[in-house]
Amino acid sequence: MRSTVPSTRTKSPQRKLQDGQAIVLIALLILVLFGMLGLAVDSGRSYVDRRDQQAAVDAAALAAGDFYDNYPDYPDVTAVTIPNAERVYENDLHLYGPATRTFSLHDPSYGINSNLVQDTWIDTWAGGYQLTITATNTLFNGYQFEFDSTHQFPLAFMQIFGGPPNVTIVASAGSIVGNQRQTPPPAPCFMPCPPGTLTGAAVNVPSQPPGCQKGAMDREGVPGADHDSSLGDFNSFDTSPPWDE
Repeated sequence: MRSTVPSTRTKSPQRKLQDGQAIVLIALLILVLFGMLGLAVDSGRSYVDRRDQQAAVDAAALAAGDFYDNYPDYPDVTAVTIPNAERVYENDLHLYGPATRTFSLHDPSYGINSNLVQDTWIDTWAGGYQLTITATNTLFNGYQFEFDSTHQFPLAFMQIFGGPPNVTIVASAGSIVGNQRQTPPPAPCFMPCPPGTLTGAAVNVPSQPPGCQKGAMDREGVPGADHDSSLGDFNSFDTSPPWDE
């Protein structure tokens, strides 16, 4: 009896069990790729939102300092300076809806010695934006304005993979106007002064001879003239300006 042998090799039972594994691996790889794509998209959007907020609070802080420099009276801080600075913040972020003031505080006894005035406002807008404004009169350190912006930024892709619906994006900026600690030192006297006067300071020195002490203080606060307590007089004069090195 004649028998026939097939010309093609038949698949073994072991190979049949491995069929279709590539499809499963590709499906898992697609999920990973989509997760990386979603992370890249949401991270890029949040970075842009952070930069937009930073630019807005920077412009608002500069505007507050500029308006206070032109309107230095305290009533103008709440009536002119803060509203105009807030308007700059709104325009930079394209917040066209009305703001809702959720908090306002006037503290006339702020600071360690309870002698400073501080005002705080918190305003919110639609879309999850919140702006906290702090204005503090620090006397010799100037008037300080601080702007803190917060945005509840909505995520797009990461929610699909179990991420939170929003992330908090923050930005801060500040400005100082009238800081007397950073003003230049008083100009020295280059001509004879009346007896008993010290140029650049409201101090009376009865024992000083005719003329004035040139460059009473340098930038480090060191006197520019030597003083002999035994003679009760000034022995030498520093005729160079205090800012010369």
